[in-house]
Amino acid sequence: MLINNQKGSYFLLGELFLDIELEYDLPFEKNLCGSCNRCMEACPTNAIISEGVIDANKCISYFTIESKTEIPEALSDKTENYILGCDICQDVCPWNKKFSFLTTDDNFKIRPFLENAELDDFLSLDQDNFSKNFKNSPIKRAKLRGFLRNVISVISASKDKKFISILEEFLNHEDELIREQARISIKIINGITSWTRIARISQIARIS
Repeated sequence: MLINNQKGSYFLLGELFLDIELEYDLPFEKNLCGSCNRCMEACPTNAIISEGVIDANKCISYFTIESKTEIPEALSDKTENYILGCDICQDVCPWNKKFSFLTTDDNFKIRPFLENAELDDFLSLDQDNFSKNFKNSPIKRAKLRGFLRNVISVISASKDKKFISILEEFLNHEDELIREQARISIKIINGITSWTRIARISQIARIS
């Protein structure tokens, strides 16, 4: 992650393809972090294991965007309200606190669908509505199955038992990834230490 001492580290990277030779900048080698380790201290999953080194197997951004497997119980319990990605490490960076500001670009404004949406609304999305509501959004990188997995994970982090009945319906979902994430979430919310009860719930849901 590069830090600009006049702008911080929040950037969207882009490329220009030119047919002319350019004078290259000098390599960026200065360490602007100094003795600061706020990002390491703030990471809820301890994914930043040393200076400049991230363990992707502990990173919320990796699991909610890139990973195709279920979010492990140890992480699912700590995803807080992050459905896609996580910027905690950048949020706490002193450089960003100093230079960050709200953008005026309409492309970054919250969409009407999201403004008052509840977790229940996300779980009821089908492929057509998902594609419609998140058109041209990076959320589509996770695809519907990944998005549903992430929402179910966030529900487990809430520890709210009102979602149990909804999660039990997903125990019979056609996608194994969704079924597994639902089992993990039910286990976390109920504080269950054994998979036996989860298996029993799954059997009851299947019979009914």
